[in-house]
Amino acid sequence: MKKTLIFSIFSLVFASLVFYLFLERKNIDTDIYSLANTNYEKGEKEAIDALLKRFSSEVILLSNNQAKFQTAIDEFKKSELFSDVFYEINSLSLDELNKLKLATLEHKTALEILQNKEQFFKQSSREIFNKFSIKPLPTSLDFFSLSKHSSLLAQAQNIKFDYQKHRFIASFDGEIWYFAKAELRQNYDNSKLINLYQNLQSKSVLISSGAIYAAFGKQSGQSESLYMSIIALVLCGVVVWVGFRNWRVFYVVLVVVFGLTTGLAATFAVFGKVHILSIVVSSSLIGLMLDFCIHWLSKNLNQKVDATSIKSMRKIFLLGLFITAGGYFVFLFASSVLLKQIAIFSLFALLGAFVFTYFVMPLILANHEFKALKFVDVVLETYAKFLTKFSSLNLGFICVIFAVLFGLILCFGNFKDNIKEYSSSDEKLVQTSIKVAKILGESSSYKFALIRGEGVLSKEQNLTNYLKIDGLIDDYSGLSKILLDEPLQTKLKNEFKKSVSDNAVLEIYTKLGFDKTSVQNELLKVSNLATISPKEAVKSEILSSLSHFYIDENKTLIFLNNVKNEAKIDEILHANGSLYIDFANSLNQAFSKLKIEAIWLKILAFLLAFAVLWKFFGLRRSFEMMVFVLISTILSLFLLVLFGFGINIFVIFGVILAGAVGIDYMIFASNLALSVKERIFGINLAALTSAISFLMLFFSKTAAVSVFGLSVGLNILFCAFFASILTLRQKS
Repeated sequence: MKKTLIFSIFSLVFASLVFYLFLERKNIDTDIYSLANTNYEKGEKEAIDALLKRFSSEVILLSNNQAKFQTAIDEFKKSELFSDVFYEINSLSLDELNKLKLATLEHKTALEILQNKEQFFKQSSREIFNKFSIKPLPTSLDFFSLSKHSSLLAQAQNIKFDYQKHRFIASFDGEIWYFAKAELRQNYDNSKLINLYQNLQSKSVLISSGAIYAAFGKQSGQSESLYMSIIALVLCGVVVWVGFRNWRVFYVVLVVVFGLTTGLAATFAVFGKVHILSIVVSSSLIGLMLDFCIHWLSKNLNQKVDATSIKSMRKIFLLGLFITAGGYFVFLFASSVLLKQIAIFSLFALLGAFVFTYFVMPLILANHEFKALKFVDVVLETYAKFLTKFSSLNLGFICVIFAVLFGLILCFGNFKDNIKEYSSSDEKLVQTSIKVAKILGESSSYKFALIRGEGVLSKEQNLTNYLKIDGLIDDYSGLSKILLDEPLQTKLKNEFKKSVSDNAVLEIYTKLGFDKTSVQNELLKVSNLATISPKEAVKSEILSSLSHFYIDENKTLIFLNNVKNEAKIDEILHANGSLYIDFANSLNQAFSKLKIEAIWLKILAFLLAFAVLWKFFGLRRSFEMMVFVLISTILSLFLLVLFGFGINIFVIFGVILAGAVGIDYMIFASNLALSVKERIFGINLAALTSAISFLMLFFSKTAAVSVFGLSVGLNILFCAFFASILTLRQKS
């Protein structure tokens, strides 16, 4: 009855968790830039958020074949992925264009009106009778042809409007490229976006978007996580079978499945979404989740399993769980969402694994006998003899080795973080993005400035003009390229109002047969146009795609093309109350700060662990345990540096995690209720399964995940080695 009840409860809980995960399956985040989004310098966050908004929602389409371009546009519309596809003047609101015709006037035309208006009006009058002149707005709405001089018709540095074909085009390497941009709907389907990209992308059709990188990253991460978990399970299964030689030992897979399901469901419940890196990293918990079962079975080796025997290990299990979970718990105090997600995932996965092991596995494995293969005894004896050479190591000597290795790591280690290592991008995607940036005339380096102050558009124009004159940049992209500042709009309106009584201007039109009053009315129409602020402009349908340039009424974002002297630009902008931001460098600095934060959290975790161990094992034994864990960590870092790996934030994550596992092994090494052989067998078998699952990450396409797996795997093996030495130093 009790057995049936326990099975029923766990089956119901598992089914509920699986159903919940099915409902949340689309809430997987792939935005690499969100991982350190709380660690930017003051003022950077709002600018970077605006930039990321563009990356995540805008899709650029370019084609040098008009027929293929139209086919792509049709496919974009049919896909239902986009809220808007902007590619022709016909899709613009004529009413909006009419309201914006003065505010979006090209600067050179605005200056001509202010400095030589008669020349402007003469040219404007000729446009009225020019049959070959194609204008965005009819003469009835735009008597002075202002819309023909609108900056709206130049959507990017190289993009111009083709009046005859009603298309935006760019000239690049002697070819004409047709241009479109589309805005993704919220909660779009990643798989549909990938299919659209794969069906249309070719030499003649280029598609670029941060959302496409994210979609492929999600697909790759899910696939990577799945096959790594399967291979790790198989290899761990082989190791476990060698250790216990009974097919029933494979029921330990249920521990892993239940633990991972619990961890993932808890993470979704807490955060609403889960980053793909959290899943990839946390899937390596397989070995740790098997530790409880392996240590318990080690106690019952070569005899029939007594279901009640697990109760005698409850105290040591709970202590180990507390210490291991503590290594993850400190991540909750980090500012990074990734660290917090890994913490929640791991805490609940380990808790789920412990509960399932304690209550369910004894019912499954009771009265079954487990025996290791004969050669395992031979290996253990040989290994124990090898360990005796190190069992008398002096702690002072170990501390000296620690200090020397620590010094070498500080001298020769590379502690820089590189955002490029934190995601795996297909080379074709990267090359396409670079080519699209070149065609648009934009920089692909993402170096930009946050302009701050009153009259921000005027300030933006003045600063960029100064930077261009000094040869510090080639050009820029920003709101002031499209929109005139409000004082300049007012001056233009006043100039049109003055022209109502300017006989020289009126005579230009009356000579062509126009009624004087009619011309005066047209001049008044322009002078009465509303002045458009940046806030109002980006709310319009026509300019909504430029909203990433607008922060608030006193802040705008500009992209700098071909930056020549970053230090000088930073100095000039800072002196004018603005901010220069190198996107990649800002993110790298944010991750470096997060790394330092993680190290301090780890120090805190070590102190807490030491306090707990002191309570249970006394000062000397606790100090010995901590020294062995620390030397394991420093040896792992030294090997990484020796073989040319950088000490980035993911390496720090790795040693933090492995440190918690190492303390767990030291606790089991101090469990005098078990024989020396049982302890060495249990520790090293558990370490092998854990190391296998983490070392599988070394084969990840993402460099950061790869080095994370390597750092944890090496550290765990060193911890097992020193835990085995500790076992010999305190024989039962």
